[in-house]
Amino acid sequence: MWRTKSRVVGALGMPVFFLAFLGLGFGHASIPEIPAGINYVEFLTPGIIVMTMLFSSMFAGISVLWDKEFGFRKNKKNKSKIILV
Repeated sequence: MWRTKSRVVGALGMPVFFLAFLGLGFGHASIPEIPAGINYVEFLTPGIIVMTMLFSSMFAGISVLWDKEFGFRKNKKNKSKIILV
């Protein structure tokens, strides 16, 4: 994952974007589903954490499948390199 900087930036940038813009933008709005005493950022944070974990694991699985189908794991010579790394 650290080799692809765009994934790292996207994985860290999107939750910050949602918290900053949605949390601060709707922070003073009156939303009937939120219980009294809880601000919107506290309401939004658990969902953003779960969403980040879900999409990160999904993209990691897709990259493994992509490598298995078309890339690194298709070549028989590279199988020994996987074990050695």
